[in-house]
Amino acid sequence: MNFDRAALKAQAKAAMRAARPSPIWVCLVMMLISALLSILSMVVSGSWDMYRRLMTDPSALQSVLYGSGASTGFIGWFLSVALDVMGWVLSVGLTIYMLRVWRRQKGDFGNLFDGFGIFFRAILITVLPALLVGLWSMVYFIPVQAIALRAVALTGSLESAVMVLFIGLPLLIPMLMASYAYRQATFLMLDNPSLSCWQCVGLSRQIMRGHKWESFKLDLSFLGWTLLCAVPFVALWVMPYMNVTYAGYYEYVLADYTARNAPPVAPQPPTV
Repeated sequence: MNFDRAALKAQAKAAMRAARPSPIWVCLVMMLISALLSILSMVVSGSWDMYRRLMTDPSALQSVLYGSGASTGFIGWFLSVALDVMGWVLSVGLTIYMLRVWRRQKGDFGNLFDGFGIFFRAILITVLPALLVGLWSMVYFIPVQAIALRAVALTGSLESAVMVLFIGLPLLIPMLMASYAYRQATFLMLDNPSLSCWQCVGLSRQIMRGHKWESFKLDLSFLGWTLLCAVPFVALWVMPYMNVTYAGYYEYVLADYTARNAPPVAPQPPTV
């Protein structure tokens, strides 16, 4: 199957125009909820007090960095993590809504909270890919950090460490490839409730074979829009535009995989 990026984006824009309520309003609500959760997380963890100290007294940076900031203990840490988890589940709800927009199905603000109906699956499908990508990142961080520290010890210069970190950047390629390999896991979990989250992650890896570079170029095509998000309110249009496009891309790679594997290959757990 030939991939037509321009056609995909045009279909995404058409789906956004046809959707009621507008994806822009749904994303506004999502942003407001996310901002509220972030503020509450900072408050219960004690980070909000440190942030206020830095805003009123920039000279307090050293005391904050060396651990004299506020600490709320285990309860504060637990509540902060709980609020972050709520954000993950809401993100799955947003994916549900965007997939419905692409498919021209009825969606509404309530879809944002649909992830709570599959609470544990929503958490797992967020954590598993992030964990696997994190493991691949060790290919860069473990050797490069060791060499950078050795370089500082030998030369006494931070510039040498920066040079090592820069030269080692190609070692991030496996991590980048892994991030693309597991990108369709959430969509697959939503479409296949009979599959485990682990199977969905493995199936995503299979589906994305031969599509990683194509997906990377799709991301690059949004670079200009992403930079424009620095302009107030532009993100309200860019966020749904990108997410609806990615929902359409999921259906494209799934159809391509199905066409190349009839009957479909049974999903396999990911190999880190």
